[in-house]
Amino acid sequence: MGLRHSTRIAFEQILLLLGDVSIALLAYLAAFWLRSNFTFMVFEDVMPTRRIYDVAHYMWLMIPGQVVIFYFFGLYEPLDTFQVRIKMRPIISAITLETVLLAAFYFFAGDVPFPRSIFPIFLVLNCIFIGVFRAASFSVLVKGRPKKRAIVIGTSTVARTLLERLNEDPSMRLEVVGVVHAPNEPNNEPAICGFPVLGDVTSVPDILKKSAVDEILIASPNCWQQEFLPDLLYGPRHAHVSIIPSDYEILIGRLQDFRISDVPLIEIESTLKPTFQLAIKRVIDSFSSLIFLLILLPLFIAIGLLVKLTSKGPVFYRQERIGKDEEPFKIIKFRTMAHDAERSTGPVISSMDDDRITLIGRFLRKTRLDELPQLLNIIKGEMSFVGPRPERPVFVEEYSRRIPGYSQRFSVLPGITGLAQIHAGYATIPEIKIKYDLGYIQNFSVWLDLFIILETLKVIVTGHGSS
Repeated sequence: MGLRHSTRIAFEQILLLLGDVSIALLAYLAAFWLRSNFTFMVFEDVMPTRRIYDVAHYMWLMIPGQVVIFYFFGLYEPLDTFQVRIKMRPIISAITLETVLLAAFYFFAGDVPFPRSIFPIFLVLNCIFIGVFRAASFSVLVKGRPKKRAIVIGTSTVARTLLERLNEDPSMRLEVVGVVHAPNEPNNEPAICGFPVLGDVTSVPDILKKSAVDEILIASPNCWQQEFLPDLLYGPRHAHVSIIPSDYEILIGRLQDFRISDVPLIEIESTLKPTFQLAIKRVIDSFSSLIFLLILLPLFIAIGLLVKLTSKGPVFYRQERIGKDEEPFKIIKFRTMAHDAERSTGPVISSMDDDRITLIGRFLRKTRLDELPQLLNIIKGEMSFVGPRPERPVFVEEYSRRIPGYSQRFSVLPGITGLAQIHAGYATIPEIKIKYDLGYIQNFSVWLDLFIILETLKVIVTGHGSS
């Protein structure tokens, strides 16, 4: 099922990319044809047909440029929905940016003979053609596909969050049939988040026989190992840990080549292997943060003025956070809330609809621009570009008690961005964020950092994923 799903998504993305490239060429040629055969209100006469042969055509720039810009505007994400009001906005923005950059290139290249009137015609045609193509692709590839029927196993906080998200986002194309209680969970509720409770895990085989279920989503703690292993692996004395896998672990994972006689074992890693990559990461962090600080200085000044002019209080906000090896440090951000916002409430987690957030602060949070001053934290060696987000001491103490494995976050430098920041948001519960953080730590590489940075740029450009 997973392989088929990945193959389908890859096929759709390749189809969209090939279609976009073809349409860009078509719109470009059509712009020349229209300009050579018709007069428009803003142009006095038609353009000579031979002009297309007299000028340079920078296709090597236009075609890859459109693909790259579309990527950063999130236009190659899985084709699950197409709503004109929502999807046409990034299409128009992306093509407008592409056209402006292309016109600027021709200008600075000194290509005077190139007819500038081609650019607005190309922009309009490209928007229309891409919009029609995307709507048609959705109708053919997605709209006729039936929703998958699913059951959710578990009634934990994570399970309830999953059910809420499925309720809020119909684009997931999942129809939840009901919820099933996992072992040792209370079973006195007839419904969870509006979905009927169908029984406990022993009922699953009967449910599968009676209902056409396509997906089973397990959202419950695995077993006692979840509470036991973190303390064993990340305590004061590190020991190498291996387990004899159950049928369950063999089904969901890959068996490593490690055994004692004829007994198979799975190694459990507790340390980061690529030490040299960590050294490279630190060098890149130090050098890049200095360069970005110099380049972005005008933006810093502009944001600082906006913060100062729109609300009372300082431009920057400093707050104690917990970093690597649980060492405290002061994080620096542009202030996005009213000054002394926690005077009456005490430490509380913010959300995007928090009425303490200022008008400019809401924009800064949505685009992640409030995080820019943390370049100074990177230069000081307190943070990295990529890593788990640093939390406040009061929440670290609470989460460490409540969430198994939470202390492992402190084995690496905290980051300005991370997996949780590109896939989750401000309001995502810590039980879900920790899964992204641990996944990043165990799979760390310089290439993974590069992917996260590119996805973060996409979030900054489109605002998608920053809720």
